Amino acid sequence: MFPGKIKKNKEDTKKVSFRLFKEGMKVKEIAEFRELTTGTISNHLLHYVRTGDIKLQELVDQEKINYITAHLQKFSSLPQGVKEIKEKLGEYTSYDEIRFVFEAYKKHIPA
Repeated sequence: MFPGKIKKNKEDTKKVSFRLFKEGMKVKEIAEFRELTTGTISNHLLHYVRTGDIKLQELVDQEKINYITAHLQKFSSLPQGVKEIKEKLGEYTSYDEIRFVFEAYKKHIPA
């Protein structure tokens, strides 16, 4: 710690994003409000998708969930990352939507 510097007791940045999301803000609105990228906010919220505190349907509409899941089931093995999935799906879905669905999908498939 540097002399003269006082460490502020800051709230966890993921929790701030989560709280704003639960208050009704969309990812883009949170990003603008917090002066962060939508990718950063999506990463914050992805944590809460993994823990089950955010339901997938709160972030991605059911039609897109079904579309992405159907394509994930066509892979002979689990894709290494989102880019591989995005290349198959094209412009209909965003990287963030794919990431959210992919994380939920990985939780529910047998190892």
